[in-house]
Amino acid sequence: MINKYYIYLPYIPVIVSQKKKTIPIITFIPHWIAIHKYWLTSVSFLVYMFFFDQYRIPVAFKIYSNLKMLEKERDDFQKLIVKVRDDKRDFENNYEKFAREKYYMSKSDEDVFIIENK
Repeated sequence: MINKYYIYLPYIPVIVSQKKKTIPIITFIPHWIAIHKYWLTSVSFLVYMFFFDQYRIPVAFKIYSNLKMLEKERDDFQKLIVKVRDDKRDFENNYEKFAREKYYMSKSDEDVFIIENK
């Protein structure tokens, strides 16, 4: 019975003489490209994305950082809106109390003392 399974060993060149064999550059380049095609594809894709694409990586990073800054500002403004609504409610309920607490106003015969907790 013939064995259907073969063991393929890599080709190992044997040096017969001391003569240095030169490989023409025309035949070497396609062989090098065939060996490193995945690396070349990956590197060329990264270079394209970094320099030539419309949404290149530095621009995308700037847009992302700008988005995060705007979201933070939005949150700050929403907190400010809540605070202003509370002040408006206090103002509508009691004008005199609001003026005395927020702006330290007093009547002509009164003195205002400010006590701060540290």
